[in-house]
This record gives sequence, structure tokens and C-alpha cells, in this order.
Amino acid sequence: MDNGSPEFTKFREQGESHPIEKTGRELRKLMAWVKSHDSDYVEGTSAR
Repeated sequence: MDNGSPEFTKFREQGESHPIEKTGRELRKLMAWVKSHDSDYVEGTSAR
């Protein structure tokens, strides 16, 4: 692991638990035209 990895992981977890992320998940469920699984999206992350 890199020296900054634990801190980065903590920041990522905080971001994923932010209320706006929950709101976004709920709103995306209401949008029938949004694919449930985009090719580069996996619940809060994008392909790298």
C-alpha cells in the first residue's frame, strides 16, 4: 500500500456515505431512461 492509501480510503468512504450520494441513488431509481449498469459505473466509482 502507498503511504497515502489509508487516508484516501477514508476520504472515499466518507464521500460514499455523504447524504447526496444516497439522494443520487434514490433519484437514479426514478429515472427509467437511466441504465441500471453503465459500462464504467459501479456504485460510486468509475472504471480506471
